[in-house]
This record gives sequence, structure tokens and C-alpha cells, in this order.
Amino acid sequence: MPSDAFEAEYESCTSVFAIANSNRFSCPEIESLIHRISSTPSPTDDILRISQKILDTTTTLPIIDPLPPHPISNVRRLGLFTSSQIVPGQYICDIRGDLLPVRELWNRKLKAVDVPIQQDSSIAPPFVFSHPSKRVRLDDGEGVVVDAREYGARDGRFLRGWCGGVGLGLEEGSGDRCNAILKTIIVDDSEESELQTELFPNERFLLGVFATEVIQPGEEIILDRREWPGYPCVCEDEEGCRVVKGIAEHEKWRKEVEEEEVRRAAEERARIEAQAVAGAASAKLERRKEKEKKQVEKERDEEVDKDDA
Repeated sequence: MPSDAFEAEYESCTSVFAIANSNRFSCPEIESLIHRISSTPSPTDDILRISQKILDTTTTLPIIDPLPPHPISNVRRLGLFTSSQIVPGQYICDIRGDLLPVRELWNRKLKAVDVPIQQDSSIAPPFVFSHPSKRVRLDDGEGVVVDAREYGARDGRFLRGWCGGVGLGLEEGSGDRCNAILKTIIVDDSEESELQTELFPNERFLLGVFATEVIQPGEEIILDRREWPGYPCVCEDEEGCRVVKGIAEHEKWRKEVEEEEVRRAAEERARIEAQAVAGAASAKLERRKEKEKKQVEKERDEEVDKDDA
């Protein structure tokens, strides 16, 4: 039984999702931004331009494997593992899904429990990843995320991250627990054959996963997510894990939201009941006035009849 909203969302979205062959734009703003970035001819420091040929020849075949059940909730999680040795800087895979502004993420819900996502949450929901490039920003400076909860590729979405906490028996300062990072990629199809179909902007714009060290066959690929930790985190240290703390904050906020909704619903019921009571009292008063009016008219008519007689 999931112990919190994020765990319930992870369990719900683990197997029920649509396979994505390319990213999907959530709004015209995103489409315009990606088209503008993709059309920029010169490379930048934080956006990689890689040919489709290189991607095809360097892509590894990571394996999705189940991890031991969570000791408390017994929820089964999955991890992404290497099938061959990977060297530093090597492209591993990409993460696909809905491309959307951060503000739109806050307007979406954790659908497994039908509750909103806390605005400016300190942690990302399951299967949600942020584009690291500073150029992937809307005109107002807002960032872009990939929401792969309901629509995504089968491999990259299952990457676990490391928040920077200790956990897993590590001593503080003992070194990084991660071995991969995210990079924004523009796929350059200019070197392709003339017969090759030109890629659309949503096919050329990728969130790539790259190794930062040698990863041996069978080793789990773990993202560096210290900038914006995401669920699930590999450390799961009750005291030091930023994801554990973020979930606790979200659950507290969620409880406050639910209590506020209950309070407002109670106030609305009380308002409707008060209106009904007031309406009934008003109707009763009107009937009494009408009855008194008729009585007065009757007495007046009787006086007139007496006078005529």
C-alpha cells in the first residue's frame, strides 16, 4: 500500500503509460521555443548538437530491472541498468514525454490520488525531469520539463536519481552516488542521406542521458539530481534525503489543502442551509402577510355590505 501521494503516483504510472516515439508539445509557446532553439546554427556550451548517425551508433541498450520492494510500503520500484560497459561522456539514452512549462506542471495533478502538485515543490514528481540548459527557457525565464508520467519512452523514464544525501551506507563526503547527467540535445540531421526524412522539431529536441564515469555491465545508471531532486531517490535516508523531506512537506501541504477543502465545503453547506432556512422563513412570512391581507379585505367587504344593508 503506497504510503504517500508520490509513491502512489509512481506505482500507478510505472506500467500504465503510452509509448512515446517523440516528444509532445503541450502548448504553442513550447513549440515556438523549441523551433527557435533547433534552428540556431551555432552550438552553445550547454546544448549539444549531435548527428543522428552518432546517436544511432553510440546508443547503449539499458535494461529495466526490478529493485527490492520498499521495506515499509512494499512498493516495487524499477531501475535502469547497463548491458555493456559505458565510458565517460557516452550517450546512454534519452527521456521523452510531454514538454511543458514548469507553471503547467503545477496546474497538473497527481492523478493516482487526484490531488494537485504543490507549487514550487522542492522535489519533482515521479517520471518528471527538467531540461538543464539555461537556453531552454520561455520569454519570462520559466524552465521546461519533460513529463513522462503518462507518455514516455520505455527506458529513460525509469532512471533513479541522487539528491546528494548520504544513505545507502555512504559516509558524508565519501563521493558522488551518481554516474550520469542530463544534457539538452539538438539532433543534427544535416549529414543524413538525401533520402532520409527530415526530423521534426519535437524529434530533434531531446533530453539526453550521458555517463560521467565508467559504468560497468549490470551497474545501475543513476542521475545527478542535486539541482532538483526527483522521486524516487537512491539514498532514501530518512534524515538526510531531500526527497524524503520533500515528500513530508508535500504530504503536510496536501493535508492542509484537503482540510481547507473540507472547511470550504462545510461553509458552503452551511451557507446553502442558511439560505434554505432564510428562504423558508421568508416564504412563511409572505404567506402570513398574504393571509392577514385577505382577512383585512374580508372584514372591509363585510363592513361595506353592512352599510349597504
